[in-house]
Amino acid sequence: MKIECHPRPGAGGRWWFTWGGGIWMCEGDHVTEALVQVKTALRRVAP
Repeated sequence: MKIECHPRPGAGGRWWFTWGGGIWMCEGDHVTEALVQVKTALRRVAP
């Protein structure tokens, strides 16, 4: 799993977290929200 953070087109230059495939998660200043999404995803793939 790869997480990146870069400016999102159309978001006024604000940075967003993305999954490795370029799927937008949440704004870069919402670190807790990003962490929750990552932990949820890990629970789904872990046995």
